[in-house]
Amino acid sequence: MQQGGLDWEMIAMVAAALSFALIGWDFVTARGGALRSEARKGLLEVAWPLADGARWHLVTNLGDRAVETAELPPGQPLYAHGLAPADAAARHALAPGAVLVALEAAHG
Repeated sequence: MQQGGLDWEMIAMVAAALSFALIGWDFVTARGGALRSEARKGLLEVAWPLADGARWHLVTNLGDRAVETAELPPGQPLYAHGLAPADAAARHALAPGAVLVALEAAHG
């Protein structure tokens, strides 16, 4: 989807590919420390720290079934595809292939 001259779907796909590379690099180098990503229920969640203290978040459903979750990343959503509110309890459904990209402002 083009918005403001940017193809956000392509940006989200590139971010997902880079996250896999980052996860692989962390595994190979075994640096330890804080986890950068979490995979559960077919979801891939990644948070990249930015130079100004902000965080760039990516959540994507890599599974073949919809996943319900109440834990979406904090911050301003920049792109969402395949994400819908599931019920009044603030739970959300992520369809297969769903992508959410959000920017969390720096704290402090």
